This record gives sequence, structure tokens and C-alpha cells, in this order.
Amino acid sequence: MKNLLHFVFILALLFSQACKGPEGAEGPPGPAGPAGPAGPAGPAGASSTATVVDVTQVNFTAENQYSSGLNFSQANITLGASDVVLVYILAAVQNNMPFWSPLPQTYYTNNDAITYNFAFAQAGVIIFLDAAKPEDLSNDFTTNQTFRIVVVPGAPKTGRLAGKLPDYKNYKEVAEYYNINESQVKKVSL
Repeated sequence: MKNLLHFVFILALLFSQACKGPEGAEGPPGPAGPAGPAGPAGPAGASSTATVVDVTQVNFTAENQYSSGLNFSQANITLGASDVVLVYILAAVQNNMPFWSPLPQTYYTNNDAITYNFAFAQAGVIIFLDAAKPEDLSNDFTTNQTFRIVVVPGAPKTGRLAGKLPDYKNYKEVAEYYNINESQVKKVSL
């Protein structure tokens, strides 16, 4: 009986090994599952559209401590609890096309490194210039600068782009994602 059990065991082992072959190709995907439940509502004050303001004629001087600010009430902007502020500097205009660079943005000269940066709160945004010797900078860096302030909702957008956020360093992607049209851009001079 013991020999019979050993024989059956060895036979089963041989058959299990003999039945294995190379793995076949993956089959086609199955049908999509049902849609999941809707997510929770976003925080109060969240919206699904962006607000865009161009702030022009910004001058950085020792008198204003090389900073400039925009009070959101000046541009009729209400910042929601989860909204995010993005700021871009107008780096160049070629063939009537503006090129926007995200802040912080650093430029290097022979004598200095110049960084434009920003901070924001519920009431507004402050844009500032940082350099070792800002008083020695050429007017190209300190006068008549233009910045684009974009307030975007912090809550995830619903619809066709839900779950996929744009690269906030790329203004073109931000404009596409939030359907920003140049005709909607408010203009404010400081």
C-alpha cells in the first residue's frame, strides 16, 4: 500500500510537470466596469473656472522694497478656501505672441542673480524681486514688468479632464485645461 501511494504521488508529480508549457499571449481586456459613485462636493468657495489678471507697469524700486502687490478686491477676485494662485512673468513677445514663464523665475547677469517670486494670501498677492544688489540692476529688470496672475480652483475639476491636472509651469497647458480665453483676461495697472 505504501508503495502504491508513492507510485501515485510520483505519477501525479510527473503529470503536473508534463502539463506545463510556455505562457500564452494575454487575452483581450474585459468590458469596463460600472461607473463609481460621485465624489464628495468640493470645499465652499471652490469653482471650476480660472480667473486671470494681467498686472502691467510693475516697477521695482527701493521705495517699494522691490515688491509690488495686487489686492484681490482691485480685480474683483474672490479667492476660495482651496483656490491656488499661479503667477507668470511676461518673458518675451514674438510675432505678437506672449511667452509666459512661471514664478519663481531666475535670470543671471554678469554681476547678479535676479529672482522674481511671489506669495499670496486670501486678500491678495505680492510679487517681489530678489537680487544681491537690486539698486544696480538695469531698468530692463526693474521697470514696466508684466505679470499674469491666474487663480485656479484647488478642488479637482469634473468632466472630461477629471483627475488629470495640467503642468502648472506650462501656461499653455493651464490655459487649455481651464479654457482660458485671452478675451477673459482682466487688465490692471499698478
